Amino acid sequence: MSSLTSGFKAEIAMLVGSDHVKENDAVSAIDYGVLAENLDAGIVVLPGTTEELAAVVRCCHAHRVAIVTHGGRTGLVGGGISRAGELVVSTARLNRITFLSPVENVAIVEAGVTLQSLQEAAADYGLEPGIDLPSRGSATIGGMASTNAGGIAAFRYGVMRHRILGLEAVLPDGTIYSDLTRVVKNTAGYALSHLFIGGEGTLGIITKIAVKLEPVPASTATVLFGLSSMQAALKRDAARVKGAAWTSARCGSHLVSLLPSDVDPSQLVCNRLQKRPSHQSPALCGRK
Repeated sequence: MSSLTSGFKAEIAMLVGSDHVKENDAVSAIDYGVLAENLDAGIVVLPGTTEELAAVVRCCHAHRVAIVTHGGRTGLVGGGISRAGELVVSTARLNRITFLSPVENVAIVEAGVTLQSLQEAAADYGLEPGIDLPSRGSATIGGMASTNAGGIAAFRYGVMRHRILGLEAVLPDGTIYSDLTRVVKNTAGYALSHLFIGGEGTLGIITKIAVKLEPVPASTATVLFGLSSMQAALKRDAARVKGAAWTSARCGSHLVSLLPSDVDPSQLVCNRLQKRPSHQSPALCGRK
């Protein structure tokens, strides 16, 4: 249950509408994501525009109320944990793609747009955001920018810092910083936008992002290499991987992702579940 004053909560409700302030049972109905402690504040506010979010931040600044920003709540490191007396600000209603150009290969999206939504919209033009995550259906672009997410295609296209051309953010005093440039060549002064990327929301709440898009590959192929050990992979067996990559390059293909693993992923899953799935073979989860 929230420990914030009724007066403060009434002010917040006036700013975003009472339907967009969740408390008590309404908070319990929200998916907390990875950690139940994400919703310990007991109150969640969902602004629908950058201006509404800025007004909420100004109100919190005036009342000295701490803010915890939530995107898709897919983070694994506790960045979304909240406490009583704090206010959770969700970007769920900031879910619009405001610009997408197949000429510029750029999209401008609000912070609450999920990665999958951007992928699907860009795919209509034969484009992709150049980043992918298993949690694409719930991870938001704003959260990915705030955490400088990498993903499985970082080997080829870089992390979020390399995908972002510009952004808009609300600063701790409620003012709005906007630099939604859509070009790579931007030599005008300090690159302030990069301070917000990977900043985990400590310098401001990202509200819009200009994302650089890439052409979707004409075809893809997945290769699994079985190497004797990680150490050998760096020495003797590396030649096999290098040879395959060279052959691929000669055919006009490019390596997009590389995911090394020195353990059996299925064994990790079985250990986590502490049971062997009935539909899988004994060899998959180990023999007893």
